[in-house]
Amino acid sequence: MGKRGPAKGTGGRPKKSLDETLLDGKTAKVLKSNTAKVINSNVVVKPAYPEPSEFLLSAQRLEIPLKARDVFERVYGWLKQYNCDELIAQDIVELYSLCVARYVQCEEAVSRIGFTGKHPTTGMPIASPYVAMSREYMKQAMSVWDRINAVVRENATGDYANGAPSLDVMEMLLRQTK
Repeated sequence: MGKRGPAKGTGGRPKKSLDETLLDGKTAKVLKSNTAKVINSNVVVKPAYPEPSEFLLSAQRLEIPLKARDVFERVYGWLKQYNCDELIAQDIVELYSLCVARYVQCEEAVSRIGFTGKHPTTGMPIASPYVAMSREYMKQAMSVWDRINAVVRENATGDYANGAPSLDVMEMLLRQTK
């Protein structure tokens, strides 16, 4: 079943982005950062990326590296590009990073093992459990990404025309596995 209509809780006319509101000549409330430092009243220096939590960096079974840190850094870089890095909680970016990394792990397992497996007791062929897990991680990642993207779309202080790198991130990670 495809997506029909607006996302849950967002019915009605879509909100205009911050740039569109300002271009229309209206005033807008801009959220300000508490950790940004103002230098010479024109240059704003923000701290570097926050350090991701330990569970994103922990060793995996079979010593396969988890690619969550790469996703975390790319998403934070993208958020900084649109000055929205402090509007999104670090936990949400970590959750998205973990879901994408687990999705890639499941897809790698499907590539190695295949789409079918053997039932442990009957020995009959069954669908690989990695296919279902992959689908669930993809759903979770896309759901979290929709929340992140909605905040950026509404609060971006720059030219935001479908600048979402979500497809880029997954494509980049899938290319790294070759």
